[in-house]
Amino acid sequence: MNLETILKHFSPKGLSISDSSRATASDALNITDIMAALGMTQSGAEFGLRLFLAKAGISQQDKTIAVGMLTQYAKQHAPKHIGKVAGRRMAECLRIMAKMAFEDYARSAAATSDCPCCSGTGFLKEKRTFINQLAIDRREYLDALPGNLGLLYRDEMKSKTEGEEIVDVICQPCKGKGVISSRCRCNGTGKVVDREKSILMGLPVEKVCPRCHGVGYSRLPAAVAHRAVKALLPDLPERTWNNSWKPFYEKLITKCFIEESAAESEFKKVTQ
Repeated sequence: MNLETILKHFSPKGLSISDSSRATASDALNITDIMAALGMTQSGAEFGLRLFLAKAGISQQDKTIAVGMLTQYAKQHAPKHIGKVAGRRMAECLRIMAKMAFEDYARSAAATSDCPCCSGTGFLKEKRTFINQLAIDRREYLDALPGNLGLLYRDEMKSKTEGEEIVDVICQPCKGKGVISSRCRCNGTGKVVDREKSILMGLPVEKVCPRCHGVGYSRLPAAVAHRAVKALLPDLPERTWNNSWKPFYEKLITKCFIEESAAESEFKKVTQ
């Protein structure tokens, strides 16, 4: 049994209440068996199980514990040159890298994030010039009065004929939604139609999406983690990040997938 099959037990779609007994096979696992299997899996591969449950959004506690365990792994396996550059702020930098690594690991085609342009509001502030037509009409009316009658009312004309105002306009990158989907242009499938081969073969031929490399969604850029770490270490050059820090950051992401695979194997071993 795969780990993905246990997610339905945390969010059941319906509840059947009747006086008839359920038809169960001898090899079927009920909810009690599943919970017992999860307990045995947690004893053997707690890190991977915590990561998987946090990735699925089961509970915030699993995410906090998983990020904490990943931070401890980062502290134990951090290269010496990172400690020399970070100094006293090494623990904070590793905690930030662990959080960003988990966010990259937990991304999927269904994931969304706040729009960076509008900060999740869906609107942008724009300064526009307006024309006060009422003030213009009143000035024309006073100028048309005979004699000096118009001069008597000049002091009442305090309204501007033109001015500037700040209005809300719809954010174009997110179309006013406030969030941006991580789904790639391949619609999350990881494959696109190869037009050249399709024309030659006379039928649709698919290829791996060159933008997402077959994963179906856009990964979190390493530059985001670089900016987060640079907020603590302003003197961290980009060359040092690419040569020393970025490989270790990618190692943390790989560690998440390795631990999830270990939890998958442990769960299969328990439920077979």
